[in-house]
Amino acid sequence: MLSLLSSAFPGKLYVVHRLDREVSGVMLFAKNAAGHRYLNEQFSSGKVRKSYLALTYGVIKETGGTIDKAIREFG
Repeated sequence: MLSLLSSAFPGKLYVVHRLDREVSGVMLFAKNAAGHRYLNEQFSSGKVRKSYLALTYGVIKETGGTIDKAIREFG
């Protein structure tokens, strides 16, 4: 992924984190060393909070709520 993005974006890119590897593998990159350090510190100190928005099919009676389960079982 890094080599693919590097060909599209000038300058060096820094891999910060692979978000939720078990689910989607979304990756986070920084465009400079200072951003890389800052974002790594945020992850290391537990300051990053992730939330997800889902598109669904069908009728859902509730207007809101929290799902505290895995999206799918890994493997």
